[in-house]
Amino acid sequence: MKTGDFYKKISLLTILLILISAGLSQVNIFQNTFYFSLTSIGIFFAFTVVVYHLAAKTVDSPNKNLYSTVAFSSIIVKLIMMMAVLFIYKSMAHPVSRFHFLPFILIYLVFTAFETLVLMKLAKPST
Repeated sequence: MKTGDFYKKISLLTILLILISAGLSQVNIFQNTFYFSLTSIGIFFAFTVVVYHLAAKTVDSPNKNLYSTVAFSSIIVKLIMMMAVLFIYKSMAHPVSRFHFLPFILIYLVFTAFETLVLMKLAKPST
């Protein structure tokens, strides 16, 4: 995947997630989740960009394990980051609703699926 294509797709994805988050924040059980969702989108956007650039640099490396290490490490780091963000939000914001985490999980899953697709496209040999 070319860098320009990556940025177009991640930009469209981000705009779509912002619109979905704005819509969800209008639903009674998800009120007061919009800013948390925006923060989550920003964090996962930045993380996905970093992973893309690291993977793009390592995909043609003579060390064939380097690309796999980047892909595997991104999964572990993202899981730890997800738990940390949820813990920090819960301890700072003291959310009233137990559903505050659902938009966050949606954002996490969408960015994870997007990152997986990007990494799979990067790993394909050029024909």
